[in-house]
Amino acid sequence: MNWRQEIPAGVSMAGFATPGEALFDYAQNKTGIFGIVGYPFFWGYHNLLFGENANISAIDGINASGVPVMVVHGTEDQTLRYDRCGIIAHQAQITSPNVLYVTRGGEGQNGHSNFRFSEEAPAFTQLDTALFEEIDRFYEAALVA
Repeated sequence: MNWRQEIPAGVSMAGFATPGEALFDYAQNKTGIFGIVGYPFFWGYHNLLFGENANISAIDGINASGVPVMVVHGTEDQTLRYDRCGIIAHQAQITSPNVLYVTRGGEGQNGHSNFRFSEEAPAFTQLDTALFEEIDRFYEAALVA
């Protein structure tokens, strides 16, 4: 949305507000004090890698776009923590009236990438896994024969 493309709407699924905030929170969350001490080095590399896009803000993009945006985030996301660096943590800064916030808090659908699952998804995923294992065994047997 920061590139002013004409789009009818947007969806952020576990999105971060700014790259720097996500980088710092992730480093601190995963490595503790080393994330704090190493932050200047991480940030320098990040700026070198992404150049002028290193400081882009999803909040600015949402506010400037004027299009409807749905922001979805799981409460137990440990990659982009819900209350720290996710867009959803910055609701007070979002001035666009066209934003719908969806919080996923149910067990098995409240993490970083499983928030899109239904309550039935874990059982289906296990069923899927068993099916794929059976298919693999079938093809392995066929290849050997």
